[in-house]
Amino acid sequence: MEVEAASLELLCAVWVVRHGVAPERVAGGTAVPVVVADVVAGVRRWAVWTSWPDEWGGWPLRWTNKAAVALAAWWGCTDSVQFCLGEVEAPLRKAALRYALERCASGGRLAMMQWLVHEAGADVHAQHDAILSWTIANGHLAVVQWLVERGVDVHAMGECALRWSAYGGHLAVVQWLVQVAGADIAVGGNDALHSAAARNHPAVVRWLISPESGREWTASHLRLVLRWNAHREAVRRVLRPAIARLESLDPLLRRSKRRKK
Repeated sequence: MEVEAASLELLCAVWVVRHGVAPERVAGGTAVPVVVADVVAGVRRWAVWTSWPDEWGGWPLRWTNKAAVALAAWWGCTDSVQFCLGEVEAPLRKAALRYALERCASGGRLAMMQWLVHEAGADVHAQHDAILSWTIANGHLAVVQWLVERGVDVHAMGECALRWSAYGGHLAVVQWLVQVAGADIAVGGNDALHSAAARNHPAVVRWLISPESGREWTASHLRLVLRWNAHREAVRRVLRPAIARLESLDPLLRRSKRRKK
């Protein structure tokens, strides 16, 4: 893994503060040689665990000062975040905070997110409320609720939040977005249902096509989803009875079947 020389000291600072050493000792460089190997090994493990691209994925991971801020936030080290932010150039501070907020959202670290917003000045509305997608993808309902309370738009980017929660199979989040936050299942050609079916999440599919979701489906809607996902047995078992029920309620289809007989 490639680590910028300017950022290595910051990463060491994060590691040392995490282990109970004041950042001032690192600022002078005294602690750097002792912990370099541990820091690089720890960052390597962290990068893989959080799905950051690195040499294993085919892309070199180049650490910058904003990555040090994100790492400190991920670990919940507010002292380290403040220390690292002090080393970030003013024009890049907003980007560093956004980066840290995104990583914490991805990991469901609500307390740290609250600190970043209230104390460090991170903006939850950066990049058109994209922060919601980071936490939705991993099903962190408490974080989703907090973000929405702060005014983050659940409808941003064409109901992206609902689509990603369905894609990830996070039923509780899907239900909350629809029933409480008012997300629209029909947006994008029923993207949420297609996403849940494509990822083989029968529980989410079952709820989305149920009366609880508030969406009125037709047999043709569900047949289309079934056609694209016929190879997924669990989804097929959910859709076929629903299609049969809807067809039985359609007088035109009933007359058509009688004529064929």
